[in-house]
Amino acid sequence: MVVATPERAFDAFITRFRSTVGCVAEAGAFGDGREVGGVQSVVLTPRGFEAGDPAPLRSRSGQRDLQLRVAFQYTIVAVPGDREERYRVTPLAYWYGILDGEGREILLFHWHPAGVSNVLTPHLHIPGAASVALGTRSGKGNGKRSVHLGRMHVPTGYVSLEDVVELLIVEFEVQPRHPDWLAVITANRAASESIRAR
Repeated sequence: MVVATPERAFDAFITRFRSTVGCVAEAGAFGDGREVGGVQSVVLTPRGFEAGDPAPLRSRSGQRDLQLRVAFQYTIVAVPGDREERYRVTPLAYWYGILDGEGREILLFHWHPAGVSNVLTPHLHIPGAASVALGTRSGKGNGKRSVHLGRMHVPTGYVSLEDVVELLIVEFEVQPRHPDWLAVITANRAASESIRAR
């Protein structure tokens, strides 16, 4: 969303972010700045927990057996207009984690193009997956080699927070906190995609 001031750009972004998270968790999300051109962060703060802690999620059966961890980096950029500059929030990096109730990582969606890792594209880690034994045709040794899926960077393409929240509700059977969660996700995803398309 392109708006008249950096403050309005941030406010629109953080409102969408909070409403998406609010579909599954009782948590706030706080950004650390409205500075144009700076690298800024949003951290999830679950009610009753510290900033950055994973948010407990309730399943449809009433159990609290999943958690969501979210960290997100953004910048506010000026967009030249016909008469005046306008502003929008642009994503720079994300770290989304789906954890079990004990805090063990199940799925991790990462994108950190300016990070120290040599993998700069969006990817998925599957820490909960066991090693897979693969057969070989060489006939050397026992003919097997082990591949640990949790150490791999599985390419994904950009994954939005809305994608993760929908995955939690549809596939992990997290109880949505609002009956209109799909409308919220759909509207926020469209706004997120319009920002990335520029």
